[in-house]
Amino acid sequence: MHLFLIHNHSSYYTAVAAALHARLEPEEVVFLTARHHESYRPRYRLLPVSTSVPRTWRTWHARRFLHAFDAALRKLVHGRPFHWYVPHTRFRYVQLVKTHPLCSGFSFLEEGLAAYRSPEQVEELYRQVPRKLRDRACYGDRIPTMRFFDPGHEHAYGLYEDAFLGLPGRVILRDWQRNVVRRPDLSLRHVLVFDGSSSAGIVRFESILAGLRRLLEEFRRWGLREVHYKWHPAQMGRSPERPRILEAFARHAAFLRTVPVPADTSLEEIALSCPEVEFLVSTSSAGFYAALCGRPVRSFGRFVAEVDPDYWSVLRALPHQYWQHVTLL
Repeated sequence: MHLFLIHNHSSYYTAVAAALHARLEPEEVVFLTARHHESYRPRYRLLPVSTSVPRTWRTWHARRFLHAFDAALRKLVHGRPFHWYVPHTRFRYVQLVKTHPLCSGFSFLEEGLAAYRSPEQVEELYRQVPRKLRDRACYGDRIPTMRFFDPGHEHAYGLYEDAFLGLPGRVILRDWQRNVVRRPDLSLRHVLVFDGSSSAGIVRFESILAGLRRLLEEFRRWGLREVHYKWHPAQMGRSPERPRILEAFARHAAFLRTVPVPADTSLEEIALSCPEVEFLVSTSSAGFYAALCGRPVRSFGRFVAEVDPDYWSVLRALPHQYWQHVTLL
C-alpha cells in the first residue's frame, strides 16, 4: 500500500506524478487530505483526515488515542505494509504514521518553496523540534526529535530541476503538468492569491491587510472590474482573517466585483486553462507554481513592506528561483 499526505494542490500534483512514475495500481494508493484540501476530478482515492495529535500529560488519554490511531491505520491498509509519502517530517501526525509497525519506509513530496532551499537553509529556517518529556511519557518513541527532513528517506519527488538539491534519491517528475485537468469551464483574467504567512506568525495580519487595501486601490487605478480570489488553506473554516478581507472587498464593491475560486480548483488548472490570466500574490508558493505554468505572476509584497519594513526580510528570504518567475509590483 502507498499512503500520500496531501496539504495543497502542489503536493497533490507531485503525488499523482509520483504514483504514475512508480506505476502504482490505483487500488494500492490512498491520498490522505488535510487542511480542507479538495481536488477537481481526483485521479486517486481521497480520504480526509484530522492531523491533530493530543498534547497532554494524561497518559491514559494519549494511549487510548494512539491505540485507536494505530487500529484505524491498520484497517486502512488491510494489515499490509505501506510506504508513506510526506512533504516533510517536522510534524507530529507524520511521525505517528512513520513509526507505525506496518510502515516500511517514507519519501518526500514537493509541496512548496522549502523544496528549493539547501539542506543547510532548511535546518536554519525550520529548526529541530526537541522531543518533549510529555510526548515521551505519552507516546514513547513514536514522536522523536523532529527534523524538517528526517534522514533515511527513500526518494524525494520534485517537480523541477532545482527541487531537493542536496537530498539523496531525487526524482524529478518533469511531465507532471500533463496530469493537470484542463478546464474549458474556466475563464478568468485576474486571480488574487492569499498565503498563510500571517496565520503562521511570519507577519502581522494588519500588515497584510494594509498591503491588500493598497492593492485594491491599484485595481481601481488599473480600471479592473472583476477579480477572482483564492483562499489559503489556513484561511478556510472559521479563520478570523476571512471576514476582515471580505470587509476590505466590500469597501470597493462599487467598482470591483470579487469572486471566490472554488476550493477544488487549483491555480495550475487556471494557469493551463486560461491563456490570458494573471496572478497577484504576496509570497504565495502557489503563485510560484502558476508562474512555472507559463503565466505572469506579480507580487504586492512591496505594499506590505512599505507599512511593515520587517517584511522586506521575508521577501529577501525567499529562494532565488521565486524571484526569477514572480515580479514585484
